[in-house]
Amino acid sequence: MAGGDHGKGAFIFGAKVAVVLRSKGNDDEIDWDASFDFEISVAEIVCEKDSADIIAKTIKDELTIGLKTIATQNLLVKLSVDDEGKETLSCFYPTSCVETGATGATVPIQAQLYIVGDLAMFGMVLGKEGMSGKWCHLCKMSGAEMSDLLKAGELWKGMEEMNEVVREHNAEVKKWKESRARKKSKNPPPPKLGMKYAPWWDFIPLEHYIVPLLHCEIGIGDLILSSFRNLVSEKIEYISTDEANVRRAKEEMEDRITHLQTQREAYKDSSDGKKLASLKAKVGRARKALTELGAIGEVPGVVKTSRKIVMDWNELFNKINSFVEDGIKDEDGLEGSIEDIAVAPPSQPAATATSTETLAAPATTDTVTSGTEAATAEPPTAAAAATAAAAAAAAAAA
Repeated sequence: MAGGDHGKGAFIFGAKVAVVLRSKGNDDEIDWDASFDFEISVAEIVCEKDSADIIAKTIKDELTIGLKTIATQNLLVKLSVDDEGKETLSCFYPTSCVETGATGATVPIQAQLYIVGDLAMFGMVLGKEGMSGKWCHLCKMSGAEMSDLLKAGELWKGMEEMNEVVREHNAEVKKWKESRARKKSKNPPPPKLGMKYAPWWDFIPLEHYIVPLLHCEIGIGDLILSSFRNLVSEKIEYISTDEANVRRAKEEMEDRITHLQTQREAYKDSSDGKKLASLKAKVGRARKALTELGAIGEVPGVVKTSRKIVMDWNELFNKINSFVEDGIKDEDGLEGSIEDIAVAPPSQPAATATSTETLAAPATTDTVTSGTEAATAEPPTAAAAATAAAAAAAAAAA
């Protein structure tokens, strides 16, 4: 088996020799244990890309001589026995080897020569360079027809038929060059069935050009992968690596948020969480009370008050403090607000007092008796008393 391929900056042509031995006494049985094979490198061309022109100008002639010898001449197999009785098996062609003088029988056999390679190489040696994707190398089927897997192409009858097609094409090209049609069109007639020139080695039967199974498997794998990618592109959204990483990070962050929310809810149900919620509620109610008191304190007018009024406002402050600490609930059990206390201040007498007292007086303790009820009050601080006095004046004016 001989063939070549391009790779790693060189075109290499080699051969694999398989020696099949038959069992003694039974020519129909192969002795696989005794059979063997070996590989040899025949030629190498250093080139960036192989082509028919490069091969034709370098190794084609020498390759043709060697391959033609193998394909057309008998291989002589000789079993020699020396004086010590040692047996030696030698193989040679009459034109390439010289007898060694050892005695023994010589048997001629016809070696079977096969050509292996990829479709590009088959195209070069069969006269179809650059046509491997457009025409089959074994039949007359075009690339467009190959898409129908159930269709069988017409096989070439042999190398002679291929040579005949080339001769017909060359005749048409010659006629075109000599006719006036050449002036009208710069393109010569296209090759027939992909045949550009005569096959290089027409002494090797076409059926001995082995289909490259490795390349077929690679091609099938590429087709499966390409079809799968097309299906994914059609049915599934295609995203870049960066976008995939962002989406994955977003999912991880969402999971983290969910975990933190679960921890938060668990903390709310704990004793510490309930205490924190209570403190937050107190802060909120205190801010509401402060806001309402500030609004009352901004009422314009002359501030007139009495110790009775001061005592009533001390009661209001106590209610506000209770609201801040515990909140209030109405008769339906709903949470109340500071307006339920501040909007309706405690009852006050009409602002007819003849004496006006400053709320900044030293703190004293007075006892006021009304009917059967008694109350004890301590004047508030100056700031709180000012706010209360403003509210009292507003109420009296009303």
